Amino acid sequence: MSRRAAYLASYALFEAVQSEQHAAALTALSPARAAAQARGWPEVTLILDAAAAVHAIARPAAPGRPGLLPSDLDALVDRATGLEAPALLAIVLGLRGLAAASAGDTALLMADASRAVALLDDDDQPPLDRCTGYLVVGAAFNTLRLWELVDELYTRASDLEPLCDGPAQSAAIAVNRVLTKVEWAMALLENGDETAA
Repeated sequence: MSRRAAYLASYALFEAVQSEQHAAALTALSPARAAAQARGWPEVTLILDAAAAVHAIARPAAPGRPGLLPSDLDALVDRATGLEAPALLAIVLGLRGLAAASAGDTALLMADASRAVALLDDDDQPPLDRCTGYLVVGAAFNTLRLWELVDELYTRASDLEPLCDGPAQSAAIAVNRVLTKVEWAMALLENGDETAA
C-alpha cells in the first residue's frame, strides 16, 4: 500500500469508528497503525490514533463517564505539533476539546477549539484534513450550544468537501447540520421564539 493510500484508508477508519461498523474498524486500527509506524508515516499514524480517540469519545466504556479525559490526548497534541501540519493539529485539538466538554472543562474546550479554528484557516493545508477539522471543531462547539458558529463551521467543511480526494464527508456534514439546526430550533422554541424556530 502506498503512503497516499494508507492516508486515505486511515480516514476511512476515522469515519468507520463512528458508524455501525465501529467494532470492526476499531479492530483494524492496530494493524494499520503498526504498518504505518513501520513505514515511517507519522501523519497516517496520527489519523489512526485520532480515530481511536473518536471511538473512545463516542463510545465510553461506562455510561455517564467520559471516554477520554483531556489529559489522555496531551501526547497526541504534542505529536501533532511536531508534524508541523496545522490542520492535523486542529483535528487533535478539536478532539481534546470534545474530551474537555465531557469532563466539564469549558475553559480548555474554548481554548483548544478556538485555536483549532485559527489553524484551519490555511488554504495550503490538505482539504481532507481541513474538512475533517471543521467537523470535529464544530462538534466541540456544539456542546456549548453555539449553533450559529457551528453552522458556519459546517458550511466551511461543506465548501471543502468537493476538494477532498478521500472518504466523502458529505453525509457527516449533512447529518450534523440537520441535527444542529434541530437543536437550535428546539432551544428557540423553549425561549418562546416560534418565528425564528
